Amino acid sequence: MKVIIRKQTDLVAGRWNGRTTTELAIYPETASYKERDFIWRVSTATVEQEESDFTKLVGFRRIILSLQGDLSLYHHLEATNKAIYLKPYEPYAFDGAWDTTSKGKVVDFNLMLSGKADGTVRTLGDSENQTIIEMTTPKGKREHFVGFYTWKTPQKIHISGRELEKEIDMREKEFLLIQAFAGECATLRIDPVADRNGCVIMVEVFIDNL
Repeated sequence: MKVIIRKQTDLVAGRWNGRTTTELAIYPETASYKERDFIWRVSTATVEQEESDFTKLVGFRRIILSLQGDLSLYHHLEATNKAIYLKPYEPYAFDGAWDTTSKGKVVDFNLMLSGKADGTVRTLGDSENQTIIEMTTPKGKREHFVGFYTWKTPQKIHISGRELEKEIDMREKEFLLIQAFAGECATLRIDPVADRNGCVIMVEVFIDNL
């Protein structure tokens, strides 16, 4: 099992298409977004224009949610041009190959998945109870990743596994990534978010066997 924490000083931002994008994690670590040779990628973006077009990502699926501000998406398809309206912390999945326009000056969170991976994005922190996650790698999957992004609030994450016992204090806008291989398991405990204006974004990704 492998644990990586990315602090704000470790993260590099790039600017294009009216967005300032910060890559939180990419897998494999040697992969490049520009080369499109990644299996999955997690990033945040600050959208500075009222309207902007998404980069087309053929062969990838996107899951997006707004961290700040209301977001509208328009897929330019023959069958429909219907708008998708998203409130903050509401995840939405779509095909990266679609011609898509966004409207709204927002801060968003993105998970990109190739055909070799499955994944989900959800929000923690709207409950007064602890969140307990049993991390296991199901049959037919080679690797299991769980990531946590602290948005507007510090957070304490407890990891308890057969060969790993760790408590991690995370500051605002840091990303914690836990990687488990077949046969490995751990219990993750996330305490309630103290700041009601903050939350933790959780990413879960499974990679198929080759």
